[in-house]
Amino acid sequence: MADSQNITDKDTTVTKQHQSSRAGNGWTPRRSRDLPAMRDRQVDVLLSDDYHDIVAQLLGRGGNSHFMPKVLGVYDEQGSGKDERHHLAQARILCAAEAERLMAPTPIWHATSDMTSLALTIARTAPIEPAAAHRLPSESGFIVFDEPIGGTTASVHDLTNGLWDRVRRDLTITTPVVAAAWSTWKATGDGPRVQWYRRSPFGVGLPVDDNFDGVWVNFYTAVGDLYDHFDHDEPLWTDSSGGVVTAAQVYEAQMLSAVPELEMHGDIVLRWGSHLPAAPKRDSRDEWLNVLYTCWQLLSQKNTRTRSPLLEIEHLPARHQQADARLGVRVARVHPDYRPSAGAVPGDATASTGRHASSCDYRWPVPPHRRSVCRNPSGHHLNPAECARTTHTDVIVMPHVNGPIGKPLRVRPRVRRWDRQPGDHDGS
Repeated sequence: MADSQNITDKDTTVTKQHQSSRAGNGWTPRRSRDLPAMRDRQVDVLLSDDYHDIVAQLLGRGGNSHFMPKVLGVYDEQGSGKDERHHLAQARILCAAEAERLMAPTPIWHATSDMTSLALTIARTAPIEPAAAHRLPSESGFIVFDEPIGGTTASVHDLTNGLWDRVRRDLTITTPVVAAAWSTWKATGDGPRVQWYRRSPFGVGLPVDDNFDGVWVNFYTAVGDLYDHFDHDEPLWTDSSGGVVTAAQVYEAQMLSAVPELEMHGDIVLRWGSHLPAAPKRDSRDEWLNVLYTCWQLLSQKNTRTRSPLLEIEHLPARHQQADARLGVRVARVHPDYRPSAGAVPGDATASTGRHASSCDYRWPVPPHRRSVCRNPSGHHLNPAECARTTHTDVIVMPHVNGPIGKPLRVRPRVRRWDRQPGDHDGS
């Protein structure tokens, strides 16, 4: 855009175009150097007694996590208030695990807009390989995206879980997923006094296997950005005294209070060896997990001598000189070799002379995608099905151009002929 003026500091480049996009996707990209403070504030809130009480209330109203803990001893108590005490014990376990997932020395990753766009493009098809622990760039991690990787639209009433009186049901908010945290997880990691159960809309579900081994992921949305784009006098709900609370009051209260910038918007647990859904439901945790797993693949894929690395990682050290060297922020960008310039197509057409003979008279661009590669080609013919299950791995193929060198580059939309209704096949 012509009126987009670059504002540059040492951390990253933010444009006015990004800042003005808040009304479009509900998210303003943060500077890389601001991410540690965002993470630390989130941890402080998760460890506070007040927040534990709020989470316990949500659990009492039917809220839950992907897996739910049953705390032996508290769950078996008798008398009034037993459920409230158990919900509080559950809240403390879930909040402590989430805080540990986030707190230092967990690495912080900043996915720039080009990195996010690449991951979203590849994630249109699910990973082929079974989920593998070696894909994690670290056992725990926190990543913030410049662009949302998904989101949901819900009423203000549903977003607040009915905690307020007379909440607007007719006003909807789109909540973008802009960050994620992960850590490896075992079902027996909390000791014999805690048993884990699968989430169920009918209460306690089936118990989780003791040998369950995988990764627990939390997805986050930005709290303040949700209400900032409403009209200032837009009424949201009525408080206990009968006063009307407006969008401006909520936004100002969040900015002045200890409310964190992020809010957990859903979680999921991925078991090692399982396959991600091939066709996840739109705007679901499974869809967001596909994008995150793609990011892990991009970050973990090894470089080769003949090809440039997929990503360019810049490590911004922590502000304090005495801080742990592992701290700081890792900024992930697509490598410059894979960033096409605006004049790439006309420049290529000018340079191509057609001097090389070939059966094909043009070249064509190939979008980024996954390729399943066998790590045991000599034994593949012996048992193809078992080999595909155990020795195949996904390789990210970056965008490139196919075809003979010297031929012109053809870029045009693909036209598909549709001359019959679905299901109308010859001989049917």
